[in-house]
Amino acid sequence: MVSVEHQQDEAVGHREMTGAGPTYRQIDLWTRLGYLRAEGSGSGHRRRWPPQERDIASVMHRLVTVGVRPDVAHDVARAGGNYEVGPGVRIHVTTTP
Repeated sequence: MVSVEHQQDEAVGHREMTGAGPTYRQIDLWTRLGYLRAEGSGSGHRRRWPPQERDIASVMHRLVTVGVRPDVAHDVARAGGNYEVGPGVRIHVTTTP
């Protein structure tokens, strides 16, 4: 997985999330689809994500950029970057982009 420096328990906002590569719109869509897990919810509240979600967003962004569908990118990112897509086909994400 991609390692990011941040406080262990400190939630991150949109600025920190987009710093991992994805756009604001991608972060918003992936959160609404359930690929990213924001803390708290409800209308009128700013979204915050646990720090590990930034790593998930970074891996997803890298995979989507090379043509992997977001749902598959989500599965790969949640599997720690090593995922069997089908018989004999495995995706492995390295720590360096």
